[in-house]
Amino acid sequence: MKRTLTHIFILLLTAAAASSCSVAMDFEDGMASKPLRDRQILISGQVMDASGNILKDITIDFNAYVLDNTGGSTVSSETVHTDSKGLFSINSEGAQEALLCTVTASDKKGMYDSQTKQIIVTWDGPSFQDNLFVVNDCNFHLNKKGN
Repeated sequence: MKRTLTHIFILLLTAAAASSCSVAMDFEDGMASKPLRDRQILISGQVMDASGNILKDITIDFNAYVLDNTGGSTVSSETVHTDSKGLFSINSEGAQEALLCTVTASDKKGMYDSQTKQIIVTWDGPSFQDNLFVVNDCNFHLNKKGN
């Protein structure tokens, strides 16, 4: 798990370094101005059952809402599935305001109960750097239905 997350982190750093080298700077009145890039959210984790067994093909639904607009429309929405190791990764971009994000793990086969986690993205703190907000270890432990 740590090795996979390390590889993801290295790939993100490489991509960030490559893209930062290609951005031109405009000089106006002696001041450097750089185009504002879209902010991105990267959420990764693993889904297991209550006994710690890996669950593959679990649907992960991501929805982001403006934090100060309770009941408002969705700013961003993504759906991914866990791989053979139970891992998932969500990459969302484009928002500039603080967000309330929900991440829901659900078994479309109906064997396990769904579980939802909330993440507040404020675009500051140790999880935010270079327009990227990272949430690692957004792990789920799903219970079998009827337990």
